[in-house]
Amino acid sequence: MMNERYQEIIELKKQTDALLTQLSEGKYKDADILLNNYVHLQEAFAKFKPYMSDDDFIIWVIEKDKPILSEIFMTGRAIMCMHNFYMTMSTKKTK
Repeated sequence: MMNERYQEIIELKKQTDALLTQLSEGKYKDADILLNNYVHLQEAFAKFKPYMSDDDFIIWVIEKDKPILSEIFMTGRAIMCMHNFYMTMSTKKTK
C-alpha cells in the first residue's frame, strides 16, 4: 500500500514540476495564461494534502526518499510566494 501511495506522489510531483517549470521558464505574452497555469499548479499541489497529512506515510517516505518531501515542501513555498505576489499586485493602495 505504501509503495502505491508513493507512486501516486511521484506522478503528482511530475505534474507540479511541469507546471512550475512552465511558470518559471515560460515566456508569457498574456498575464491571464500565466495566472491560469498558476491556478492549475495550486489545484495539482492541493492533491498532495491527503498524503502529507498521513504521519505513517510521511515516516515511510522519509526512510525511502527524503529529498522528495523537501522538494514537495519547496513547491508549496514557491506557490506561497506567487500567491503573495499576486495578492500584493491585485490590492489597490489608497492614500
